[in-house]
Amino acid sequence: MNEKVYREVARFPSGSSAGKFYVVKEDQEGNLSCDCPAWRFKKPNQERRCKHTEAVASGKTPPAAPASQPVEVKPTDEVVSGIMADIEKARASKGWKPLGQALEDLEDETADAIDRAYDQERDRRMLVEGEDKPKDERR
Repeated sequence: MNEKVYREVARFPSGSSAGKFYVVKEDQEGNLSCDCPAWRFKKPNQERRCKHTEAVASGKTPPAAPASQPVEVKPTDEVVSGIMADIEKARASKGWKPLGQALEDLEDETADAIDRAYDQERDRRMLVEGEDKPKDERR
């Protein structure tokens, strides 16, 4: 038995509840459905329809819906551990260092690069200011 697949085709703002939207969806056969009360609670022996599905069927586009507010999603420790284990397996299969060692190496390389940049700038300033000469030769 094939499961129906739906795609969202429109959102209509509720006329009675600020911030609420009714979603019109279409299945792979082109049948429309809506999550509004008129659609969900149709009376027996009546054709299932609502003003939202009729608007979509007639080609009318709804007003643009505002972007939904972001929702903070926090993965569980179990999910994070599983992801990290998968990453380590993938790194090992490529012959790469474990991620922890790679990060330590990167920190060391970064610290070394900062030290080199500091030394180069110090040497440059000494040349510009003539500090590479003994004090009695400076003017």
